[in-house]
Amino acid sequence: MLPGLDPPEGEVSDFENPDRELYYISIATNVVTITVCSVLVSLRFLARYRLAHKIELDDVACLVGFILYIGNNGLCLLMLRFGGGLHQWNVPADWIPSYYKTVYATMVNYGPMAFATKAAILLFLTRVFSPYKNYCRGIYAFIVLMGIYYIIMLALKIFICVPISMFWGATTEGRCFNQRILILVDNVISLVSDLAVLLLPCPLTRGLQVGLKSKIKIGFVFGIGGIACIFSLFRLVLIINYGQSPDSTYHFVRINLTG
Repeated sequence: MLPGLDPPEGEVSDFENPDRELYYISIATNVVTITVCSVLVSLRFLARYRLAHKIELDDVACLVGFILYIGNNGLCLLMLRFGGGLHQWNVPADWIPSYYKTVYATMVNYGPMAFATKAAILLFLTRVFSPYKNYCRGIYAFIVLMGIYYIIMLALKIFICVPISMFWGATTEGRCFNQRILILVDNVISLVSDLAVLLLPCPLTRGLQVGLKSKIKIGFVFGIGGIACIFSLFRLVLIINYGQSPDSTYHFVRINLTG
């Protein structure tokens, strides 16, 4: 049985007992995050139903983002079935095309998922700060700008190779964009938009006519989004350092985990 990549000097292919540390970390991370997010989103909609008895636009965006997120995690788990989380020299060569199909699917799914999630947060801000009309108009403009960007990036990712099947090696006749550059640019823009979403409410929360304790609570709620910025930055570092590594089944899973 041929390996998906020639092992580096000092390593030998091991299909029976490879190093599975990242493999198990990926399973645990996906299971935990699916569970936590499912509970939190359920609580959100339960609260909306009990307090308002209606669904707002930010709820719709939240639900779309959640569905795409579950799909993304499902694809991440499927990726492990075809060698994800293992060094590629420990993965049979005939698994590699199926592995790259899951990589392609996660790339296409990630943008709409991120946009829906950010739109949910921003649309929520327009309800919280609805008296500030100019502020809300600025948020709507930012959502439209992000939407245009994500549509363009989605098209580039869908047609990253022409024909598409060239991405997973079904043919060698065609052309492909540079996957590393595409993901790198996408991550830089994503980091900038994450920071914008984090900082947008800051000027107005300072002027709220509430007590200090309430301000601290509000600041904590909005500030928790800083976690996304930290992971986006970490993702960027991984792409710069390992984006061109031939050991894709290992390093792409590391990058993907930060999502």
